[in-house]
Amino acid sequence: MFDSENDGLPAGFKGIVPLEVQAGIIGDAGEESAGWASSTHEHAARTAAPTYLGLYDALEGTSSALARADHIHPHLHLDDDLEVMWRLEEPSGVRYPSVGVFTLPEYGGTVGSNTGKVGQAAEFNGSNLLWIDDGDGSSLQQGEFNYAVCFWAYLDSVAAIQYLVCKDSTTEREYGVLYDPAGNGGSGAFQGFIRTTTPTTYVVECTDIVPATGTWYFIHYWYSHDLSQIYIRVNDGTTFSTSVNGETPNQESTSRFFIGARQAGSPTNFLSGRVDAAHWYHRNLTEYEHLLMYNDGDGNEVYPVPSLPTSLITHGGTILLPTSPSDVLVWEAPFSCEVVAVRAQRVGGTGATVNVRKNGTLEHLASDLSLVSAGSWLDGGVVQNEAYNAGDSMEVRLKSVAGSPAQVAILAQLQRT
Repeated sequence: MFDSENDGLPAGFKGIVPLEVQAGIIGDAGEESAGWASSTHEHAARTAAPTYLGLYDALEGTSSALARADHIHPHLHLDDDLEVMWRLEEPSGVRYPSVGVFTLPEYGGTVGSNTGKVGQAAEFNGSNLLWIDDGDGSSLQQGEFNYAVCFWAYLDSVAAIQYLVCKDSTTEREYGVLYDPAGNGGSGAFQGFIRTTTPTTYVVECTDIVPATGTWYFIHYWYSHDLSQIYIRVNDGTTFSTSVNGETPNQESTSRFFIGARQAGSPTNFLSGRVDAAHWYHRNLTEYEHLLMYNDGDGNEVYPVPSLPTSLITHGGTILLPTSPSDVLVWEAPFSCEVVAVRAQRVGGTGATVNVRKNGTLEHLASDLSLVSAGSWLDGGVVQNEAYNAGDSMEVRLKSVAGSPAQVAILAQLQRT
């Protein structure tokens, strides 16, 4: 159906507006003073080539409705300075990043899967977690720069303190996001915190939403080094802030990045619930970007098409308790790209050989990668048949297995061409 008043455009179409102008509709002029990154502050380079979106009647009304979309187009720049993003779609085992290089092994038993806000989510049972097992704790350290953490969370219990995402230990603290039943005057609250070098721990608390079980919440915590403030916002609610008083964020070399618990010698403050679509940015987001990701409560994953040839993406799979060779279809390419590396790891057992192939016939390693040692990521070396076109499929292949390993993880790194 077309509307004659709009020159043959679909009925209800309101024209085409530059993205930067749309951000201004929401209040871009005051974003930075409120702790949001402004379009001109961290995104100045984009104004030379603005991205355009159509605005329909359904998108009018509140600022939240303005940001509603069926999906996030990569040109909205939500992949800018995105250090890592985990979709958390795997049924169990290691979780692989869709953006970045940090894998998340399980600790304390199997981290299962259940229905997420977008697709599937990692499900925690109150005694297990996911973590970056990086040895020195240097991954995702805070520092004298802006950063942001955002994700969806779902609580099965509100009876105890539960850490959702953090880089924190008893004596070596950095930052984190948690649920505290004593927060908000005993009603319970989501909180974020930062540790400084003085040492002082500053806490920011969301008090306009009382967390309940069986409900998904979009939680966004960030630190503005420019303004020396920490912030938290849940869903499309109020933005709460706490001053850090100009103090320097603490950096620790041994505390690990956890999802679903806190490091305290042995892990503690476990989550009973789910986490979905976790993002870690080396910048602050605009309010418009926050609303795009919240998407009126429907959620969005930033699963971007890399904008530069050097942007790597990772796909793969984990085969649990394998006893015989098997092939697992793990991905269909949405764009042209090429494989640049094949890596794998086994946990337990005495041996395994693996490969990755395209379209059911073309293997990426001329010789199968032999997993001669357990617990270490091994690289398959030079790849072949590396070019993918949109629609090509990828399979991970367990070619042989010995000694009953607990799991074999196989991944391929790709870059857009």
